[in-house]
Amino acid sequence: MERGFITPLRVESIDPVNWLILSRLSWIGSKGDRFDVDEGETTDFATVPWWSQAITPRTGTWTKAAVLHDKMCNLLNEFYKLIKQRQKLIDEGVDISELEPLIPPPFTSNDVDAIFRLNARDGGTGPIRSELLWFGVRSGAIANAARRGGFVRTAPRYILDLVVLLTVLVAVIAGLSWAWPY
Repeated sequence: MERGFITPLRVESIDPVNWLILSRLSWIGSKGDRFDVDEGETTDFATVPWWSQAITPRTGTWTKAAVLHDKMCNLLNEFYKLIKQRQKLIDEGVDISELEPLIPPPFTSNDVDAIFRLNARDGGTGPIRSELLWFGVRSGAIANAARRGGFVRTAPRYILDLVVLLTVLVAVIAGLSWAWPY
């Protein structure tokens, strides 16, 4: 089965950053799994820091991938909050045996970020930019307790990307200082 989005993305601006989903955005994974971003949910598209938006804007060929990524990350964050709430109850001595068992999302943070990169590529994003986008969401995962688990598995690729990015940055700065010595 072929993976990809099977519905168009329809949105309306709420404010300069946030957008309302106007109709369901559906995606099919390579194993036939289906994931929906429902009407009424919100997105900020790609969560890109202001200082890097000239290189990678919030929207582009990766926009649908970013909307799906937002939804999946929200589910990971919600599950993490539920775990923390349960742990607080346990710490307070509350018997939680009567509560429904928590069912984790069927994906990890690593999965979500890999799906984002693949969907960005499928949408027409070039390999360098899709790798930059992946590096950005993996960086975000480090800072998010709900998404940090399993980071070690992607650390070698992340470190390689970091080395390449720093090398390019140093080369650009050196080139600018040579061309513009003042």
